[in-house]
Parts: sequence; C-alpha cells; structure tokens
Amino acid sequence: MPTSDDGFIWSVDSIEPTYRDLKAALAAPQLADIIDRDKVFLLGFSQGALHAMLVGARHPNEFAGVVSISPGGALADQLAVPKLNVAAGKSRLFFVHAKSEPHAPYVIIWRDAYQRAGWAFDSATHDGGHHFPESWDTMRPEVAKFLLSR
Repeated sequence: MPTSDDGFIWSVDSIEPTYRDLKAALAAPQLADIIDRDKVFLLGFSQGALHAMLVGARHPNEFAGVVSISPGGALADQLAVPKLNVAAGKSRLFFVHAKSEPHAPYVIIWRDAYQRAGWAFDSATHDGGHHFPESWDTMRPEVAKFLLSR
C-alpha cells in the first residue's frame, strides 16, 4: 500500500491490496503490447514472497506461477493452512528457503497441498539464514526450467 512519503508498505491484514496493485500494474496501457499475460510469474522475498504465495494460490488463473524466497511477515500464520483456489485454475510454486530458517514444515505443507490439487511444486534450500540466496545465479536455471515446463 502506498504511504504518504511516496513509499510502500505491505498490508498486514490482507493480500487483497497486493492483488489489486498487481492487477492494476499489469493492466497499464504501457504494458499492453509487451507482456504475455500467460507468462507472468510472481517472485518475492520475505513479506513479498509470502504475498506472492498467497496471491498465486488464491488467483491461480491470473499468474503463471510463483517463486517464493524465505516467505515471512505479518501474515505468516497463513502459511500453515494453504488456501488453494483449485476451481480457478492451476499454479506452480517454487519454494526457496535457507537451511537455518524454520520453513521446512511449511515446505511440506505446501508441497502436499499443491500435489493434492494437481499443481506443480518444487523447492530448494540455500546456506545461511533469512537473506536472498547467494547461490541464486546457479539456482536460477533450475527455477526457470521448472516454471516454464508445462
């Protein structure tokens, strides 16, 4: 959500403001001729990863997939019970987390939910803690291959 000093802050109550902002950005006339709407993927880190996961799960027909790197933040309790909108379509999720983060149970929960829904899921870990993976350059081809495989 925009702030009074031209900044941005994530909603701590809902992902819907994020979803509305994404839809508005993708509907911008400047992007009409250059974006393939079937190939829009969400990628986020920390709170952005959390919002990307939740938006992708609830609006799978509008995004081709999600890369979630170390999701966390104000709505992190929603990681424990994935709410997939299976009736709206299918999605793909690549879940990345650090070995020293407590995300392993969430990876299993989301993997199982995606598999039950018939959605594509993959995951990877990296060394360290809650930071963007230093190994991202070597991970990126694997992530891209997963996202673009149909």
